[in-house]
Amino acid sequence: MKALAIIKDIDVNYAEQLKISLIPKERQDRVALFTDKLTKERFLAVEQSASQFAAISFGIPVSNFSGGIGEKPYFKDYPDISVSRSYAGEYIVIAAERQFSIGVDCEEVQDFNSNIAKYFFTHKERKYIESSKDRNTAFTVIWTRKESYIKCMGRGIDYPINTIDVTPIKDIENIPGNKPIFSENEKINNYYINSYIFEKIVISICSENNDVFPIIDQIYEGVIR
Repeated sequence: MKALAIIKDIDVNYAEQLKISLIPKERQDRVALFTDKLTKERFLAVEQSASQFAAISFGIPVSNFSGGIGEKPYFKDYPDISVSRSYAGEYIVIAAERQFSIGVDCEEVQDFNSNIAKYFFTHKERKYIESSKDRNTAFTVIWTRKESYIKCMGRGIDYPINTIDVTPIKDIENIPGNKPIFSENEKINNYYINSYIFEKIVISICSENNDVFPIIDQIYEGVIR
């Protein structure tokens, strides 16, 4: 079972109520990487929202994440539940799944950058973008698919993303915002990917499981409480 939520206009002030001392030491070390107060508050609010969304989705107690710097966050008491999160602009996207690993990435639509494509995209991916009716969206779709793939694997930014090809089967046009873009999930090695276009952002989800990707029907304002 996959679960997907979008949070708009996150309330970072809620993070002030969270006690950093109550989260595991490795997560405290992760928070310590941020130098400005707003980014730290945003991270804590995302952490709390993702934990609460997992509890809502799978009927478990609200739990703290474990996982050190460079590790994919996980629940020590619920190792069968995979949770991934991403944020762009005013949006936060959370994806969760039981018994299978999952990864999510979201980005506001970016202008096509030929230099990034040259160094990080495959030849097939570049051809797909150049032939698309909307090169900016196609570029962003490719980027988010790569990021979601890496997150699903539990790897970091050091992974050579130019070695994986995530080219979609079809071009992007006339896409409803609350459903996956493609009618079939694309298989990339042993993982499955689909993507969404929702308002200002592109969302890609990667999973070990080839079941139906969810319709976006869980929209929250602020944070989940």
